[in-house]
Amino acid sequence: MSIPDSSKILIRLSRRGYFLLNNRRYREAEKVFLDAYALDDANAFVLVGLGDVCRKLRDFERAVHYYERILEIDPKNVFALRGMGNAWRGMQQPERAITYWQRYLECNPGDCHVMVRLADSMRRLGRMEEAREVYLRALERGGNDKFACLGLGNLHYKLGEDDQAIAVLRRYLSYEPDNVVVLTMIGNIHHRRKEFSAAAAYFEHALEIEPQNVFAMSGLANSRRGDNRLPEAVALWKRVLEQEPDNRRRRQSQQRSHR
Repeated sequence: MSIPDSSKILIRLSRRGYFLLNNRRYREAEKVFLDAYALDDANAFVLVGLGDVCRKLRDFERAVHYYERILEIDPKNVFALRGMGNAWRGMQQPERAITYWQRYLECNPGDCHVMVRLADSMRRLGRMEEAREVYLRALERGGNDKFACLGLGNLHYKLGEDDQAIAVLRRYLSYEPDNVVVLTMIGNIHHRRKEFSAAAAYFEHALEIEPQNVFAMSGLANSRRGDNRLPEAVALWKRVLEQEPDNRRRRQSQQRSHR
């Protein structure tokens, strides 16, 4: 049985569209997928391709439109469910993104990348226990997922669970030892526990990587003050103010607002 010419054209266009999409030639991919869409406006491969292209172009509303078309026909289409979650995330609507990622994970429970995005959104919405459960599930399934470590470390950090935060963030550093944000977070934890020498070591490491990082510089200054090494603290605060002259005015404004 021969394949109709229109079907052959559709297959050729779809393959070309995905090639362009995977090579980040998004405008070209969009044109090819639209040509395919004109031949068959209900083809799931074409609709997913259009949704993905629109999402890459940050045209999230159009992406949602194409994904919805697929889900009307196939409610468990994993590509559309994942894309829909990512599109709503792009529109800064994490509540709606969560719904689609949960549906996606019901169909594809082993995707650690989506688990981490789901948990990150829950954490930012204050749904800490739900987020904790999802991070732990991602680590159980993925084992070495550094982003699950980072998210779980952030959660422990926000909840003041210092021992757990340090353990998880150190685990993250085994994958990416020069991450300045994580080094600074661990330094901040040690500082709030008044472990000033330990805090200083992390801030110093961060400054070796980014010598002008004002967060690490301020943290080191505060640690030096905690150790009563005041001249060093003053020198560091001067460096902070040289880079960020508004820092003083911001602090003064914050102090007035709290009076």
